[in-house]
Amino acid sequence: MNRKSLLSLTVSFFALVLTHTEAAPISGDIAFAGRIQVDTGNVNTANSITQWINTRVEITDGDFSSIPNNTPASFTAPWIFNPSTPTPGLWSVGGFRFDLLTATILNQGNGFLNITGTGIVSSTNSAFDPTFGTFNFSAQNPRVADTFSFSAAQEVPEPGSVNVLLAGAGVLGGAVGFRRRRQRLVERTCVRER
Repeated sequence: MNRKSLLSLTVSFFALVLTHTEAAPISGDIAFAGRIQVDTGNVNTANSITQWINTRVEITDGDFSSIPNNTPASFTAPWIFNPSTPTPGLWSVGGFRFDLLTATILNQGNGFLNITGTGIVSSTNSAFDPTFGTFNFSAQNPRVADTFSFSAAQEVPEPGSVNVLLAGAGVLGGAVGFRRRRQRLVERTCVRER
């Protein structure tokens, strides 16, 4: 392999790495407020939320900060949390959507209901990758006023992107090693011919 070929291989590898850009994970917090109706009329015995009333954005930061406070938010009803039921599009607002995967009741009784869940938040903005996150919900009797919060977790790089880098480094290392071995062979041949 001559120097021109090695240089060409090196440039091609780095061009591949540099052009392989990935979107960023979604990061930040968003909190909602509103009212709910539960299936039993009492949060102490509820298994699902049958209606979301006047749900709106209350607080945002990070990647959600472009969404103004008091922006109406859409929530899926019914949301069955006991038993835990995956709920696509549990909430959506401002180009973001949260698909709930699991829900766990942390506390239910004495007029309080606290639930945590996990899922995937995604965006219509291609600059963001779907991101694993957590969902926290709380409500209380008698008013059944509630607050909800969402927090996105940081993702580790996808295994595919790491594999591309490792494969490229392997090809580059192999080419350099091949060049060195070839150079040594040429030098030995030149010494024998003298």
